[in-house]
Amino acid sequence: MNAAHLSRCVIVDFSPDDESIPVYQVTRAEVEKIVAHAPKFPVFFDETAARGEHGYLLDDEFARRIGVGILNALALSHPELKTMITATNAPINRGKLPD
Repeated sequence: MNAAHLSRCVIVDFSPDDESIPVYQVTRAEVEKIVAHAPKFPVFFDETAARGEHGYLLDDEFARRIGVGILNALALSHPELKTMITATNAPINRGKLPD
């Protein structure tokens, strides 16, 4: 891994001016003091259905759950987003995992 990409995290925001959701990649050191006191919205890897041969699967359902969580967190500060969010909060059945 390139040293420039080590210890980085992602910040997601909402920009009502241009109706976009900007995503920023910043160094962990730049945000450590902020995240130490910020609300945390964890998305756990602990679902039995998300286990594969080599550990947890970061599959479509996991991506959907994390995306919905981010949108709902943004909507706490930007209520206008709530009317735009049509994704369900409930998990979607993964069905049978591929062999």
